[in-house]
Amino acid sequence: MGIHLQKVSFAYHIPKKRKSIIHFNLQDISIDIASQDEFIALVGHTGSGKSTLVQLFNALLLATRGSVQVGEYHLTKNPKFALKPIRKQVGLVFQFPEYQIFEETVEKDIMFGPKNFGLKHPDLIAKETAEIMNITPLLSKSPFNLSGGQMRKVAIAGILASNPDILVLDEPTSGLDPFAKNELLLFLKEQHEVYHKTIIIITHDMEVVSRFAHRVLVLKEGQLMYDGSKDNLFKNQEIIESCNLDYPETVRMMKYLKEMLHLPLDIYQYHLEDVFRELKAKVGDDHE
Repeated sequence: MGIHLQKVSFAYHIPKKRKSIIHFNLQDISIDIASQDEFIALVGHTGSGKSTLVQLFNALLLATRGSVQVGEYHLTKNPKFALKPIRKQVGLVFQFPEYQIFEETVEKDIMFGPKNFGLKHPDLIAKETAEIMNITPLLSKSPFNLSGGQMRKVAIAGILASNPDILVLDEPTSGLDPFAKNELLLFLKEQHEVYHKTIIIITHDMEVVSRFAHRVLVLKEGQLMYDGSKDNLFKNQEIIESCNLDYPETVRMMKYLKEMLHLPLDIYQYHLEDVFRELKAKVGDDHE
């Protein structure tokens, strides 16, 4: 059934005096996210409310106003809703993996979710998930002695082991080298395409948005400014400028070439192969 937000506002602090002004971190946000087959990028400058928003998705935070529904559970209407089935549906990987790693070995950390949710054979699940994440040699090690990239993989494995329908990742590529970054993104793409999981990524990297996302949510000062396809976003100069976003490198390159060559190039290309194909089609073999 996915995630449904209707006119949601959130404030970290509610003044005790009724007439006091409430400073909302999120304001009047309505979003529908399917439980399968979505790949969403959530973008916006620091302080725009991205991390706050995704914590509403699995009840780490509760809305101050409005309605949040995850599957069959109305999070703001029933204070006695069960957390386990919500966390089972929506898995959240924090920006800093050390915030959610606490067991003495990697294997025990990955097993924690399956055991907590009552899944059978959590030890086998941990081993299978570690193999998927390519971290099998780390299973017996302490997660606190790992590199940042390895800790991030362990954190993702810990969430993935519970097999959530929706996987939310806060800046998952931050601090990774180009190889590890590409490896992780291709893994998430596989989870989306092969297993039909909905993937939601918080990112500031417009290359990630252009290459992997199908849908983009743009936040600015706690307000949802845009919800639509990446193609329409990059064509919307007003949103790009007002939200201080950037264009992907391929689009910037194509804009430059279009001006230099005075040709009717379609500048909205997100892969180098597509750039070369467009140039060949418009410039012609004689100008290669």
